[in-house]
Amino acid sequence: MRIQGVLAGVICAVLVMTGCQSTTEKVDGIIAKIRTATDPKNNAGTIDTEVTTGTVKIADGKTANLTVKFKFPGKMRVEAELDGESFIKACDGVKGWEFSTKSGLREITGKELSDLKFQAEYFPARKNFRALFSSIEIGDEAVVNEKPCIKLTCTPMPAYCMEPVVVYVDKDTYRVLKTEECHNTQTGFINVDRFFHNYRNTGGFNFPMTIISTSEDKIIEINIQDVEWNKPVYDSEFNMPEQLDK
Repeated sequence: MRIQGVLAGVICAVLVMTGCQSTTEKVDGIIAKIRTATDPKNNAGTIDTEVTTGTVKIADGKTANLTVKFKFPGKMRVEAELDGESFIKACDGVKGWEFSTKSGLREITGKELSDLKFQAEYFPARKNFRALFSSIEIGDEAVVNEKPCIKLTCTPMPAYCMEPVVVYVDKDTYRVLKTEECHNTQTGFINVDRFFHNYRNTGGFNFPMTIISTSEDKIIEINIQDVEWNKPVYDSEFNMPEQLDK
């Protein structure tokens, strides 16, 4: 299986959910509790870079090494290696691109680029939700992993060309236990469900160290090994190169 296929549902899996834009007092109260559960010291505004390393295990038992880098605002780079094949996907805030040792360099455009820009803004600990979501709605109570959850449906701004992101929040801990997402890819839409486990404190943030992603018939397990905050990351790492050797 090519690494692009393996990572189709993984690119934005290192989620730190700290809230969504809201318009009602009830929703604002829920979002405030989510922020506190994730960022108890309210440090998100001081975070300029976020570097996460870990492994990705797919159904056949193969394991890829994974590194995800964010730089505020709007920059993201994903690197993975599997069976001797390397893969990079990045956004510099304006352009998006990907590279693999098998397929070479490709610029990302259209709805796929809009989706990538959304990921680069949404998944880091530091966010600007007023620029991301047009609305949020509270749904009926749901059960995830035998725990009662609040269901939140967050609708991205039209510019991102995204379907709503559905978030399930533990009613007791206010930690995110599951998300339902639909993303634009090179080959069309892909639906991804993610389950978040094993929250640990990493530099002041409560972070899910195990993430299970399901998409179609594929199950992918991500195990986070380390999260570093404000580590030096150069802008050049996100810029689209003129060419890369295969």
